[in-house]
Amino acid sequence: MSRKWTIAIAVAVFIGSLVAQAPAATLYAWFKPKGPTPVELVGLQGTVSAGRASGLNVNNRSALGNLNWTLQPWRLLLGQLGFHLESHGDTTLDSHIALSIFGGTSVNDTQGVMGL
Repeated sequence: MSRKWTIAIAVAVFIGSLVAQAPAATLYAWFKPKGPTPVELVGLQGTVSAGRASGLNVNNRSALGNLNWTLQPWRLLLGQLGFHLESHGDTTLDSHIALSIFGGTSVNDTQGVMGL
């Protein structure tokens, strides 16, 4: 492996590590669309790799409470950014979500219970 490739891989791993350990609330504030949005995370804590939100609102109504996520780093080998999501409250959710570098989104192994 040439020296240029070694340096490029080292820089990519370093930047990836910085992003994974970045505060979720800060990145959400930076990348959240400006103006009103139909979906909004509230009460963010933790990092991109492991964190929680006190709720997920859809059209200004609470849809999920106590949302936790964990990054699945092995999915990076497949060209995906993958997370395990869990929510406990009136609505319970357990799911795996992956965003592909090619623009696709997949939701797998989803289980949920919704209170009426």
